[in-house]
Order: sequence, then C-alpha cells, then structure tokens
Amino acid sequence: MPLPPSPPQAYDINRLRHDPRLRLPIASYHVNDRDAIRRSYILRGPFKPISHQFPKRKIGDRDRSCSPLWLYKHNWVEYSIKEDSVFCFYCYLFKDKESKGKGTNAFTIKGWRNWNIGEQSLLKHMGF
Repeated sequence: MPLPPSPPQAYDINRLRHDPRLRLPIASYHVNDRDAIRRSYILRGPFKPISHQFPKRKIGDRDRSCSPLWLYKHNWVEYSIKEDSVFCFYCYLFKDKESKGKGTNAFTIKGWRNWNIGEQSLLKHMGF
C-alpha cells in the first residue's frame, strides 16, 4: 500500500529572499509547495525599504528616482534595491505564466523604473 502524500512543507520566512529581484519565481518551486511559499511571502509582506537612499538618474533634464511615497501609498508596490526598480507583489504571488508583449513583465521579471512617468503607470498597472 503506498504512503499518503506528505503535508506541504513549511517554509521559514526568514530564509526566503526579500528583495523581489533576487527571489525565485513561484513556478520554480514544486507544485505541492507553491501555496506554502505564497503564504510565507504574504506573512512577510512586500519589500518596502522606505528609508533606503534611492539612487537618482538623469532622465531628460532632471534627476529622478523611485518615490518612497509610492511604496507607502500602494500596498502592492515593492522595491528592489539590487535593480533600483519596483515590482508588483500580487503579480509575483499569483501571475501564472510569463506573458508576451511590450511591458507585460515589467512589474514581475525586469522591474519597472520609468521614474519620469510616475504614479500614473503604477495605477495603470492595477487597472485604475
């Protein structure tokens, strides 16, 4: 008689990568472990280093950077220190597959850093 399936493995949230650019995609985990990974990340919450010194870069004639206000105002926005870009926490957790087309993976794989466009693009991503 075969053994019953083992219960989902519990994941230590302190061992999971917090910076969104350094995380493994949810799809890279075994299918039986994905919900446990999602729960662990939900318990930890999105990465929001609000006190981080956001680097500035020249866009047009102005120096621009990520605004800590965006991290504060939008519960789904998280920031990658490694990539100096923002990601969508919800898309990381629940987006099934890599999409095709211009800009479709900006908030999940590459990160978004069009600081000159600003908050309008963040809201557009969420459908507002």
